[in-house]
Amino acid sequence: MTLKKGINVNLQVNSSVSENFNYAGGLDASRRTSTNISLSTTYRHSGGLNIPIPFLKKKKIRNNIDFSMEFNYSKNKTEMKRGEMGKYVERSRLSKWSITPKISYSFSSTVRGGVHFEYGQTDNIMYGKTTIQDFGINVNISISGR
Repeated sequence: MTLKKGINVNLQVNSSVSENFNYAGGLDASRRTSTNISLSTTYRHSGGLNIPIPFLKKKKIRNNIDFSMEFNYSKNKTEMKRGEMGKYVERSRLSKWSITPKISYSFSSTVRGGVHFEYGQTDNIMYGKTTIQDFGINVNISISGR
């Protein structure tokens, strides 16, 4: 979906439940539940930059700035039961979420750069909670001979 000023927003939601039954030697069953949510937004600004150097008075450098933000969430759970009257018992569970803002900048096709940060959390039935923190800077300068 595109909002005012060219802001793009995308939302995806997926959910599923699958069950398996085994009747050999009694009833055994397993159930897997999965939920995934993804929200992303992007914005691009194109413009020019005047350089305040006397001999470059009329020089204008075209540039682009891209902003994006992503949010992701997922939860997966597996349960099992034995016998017809048995209750489902949780065997595995994993949930994750993260938010990632990014900014990319390009002066031209030869000079580009960007910065990103990711923050989130993973929760696992076996290992508990883990925090995710990631930061990155990238610079690309293309040099070519003529």
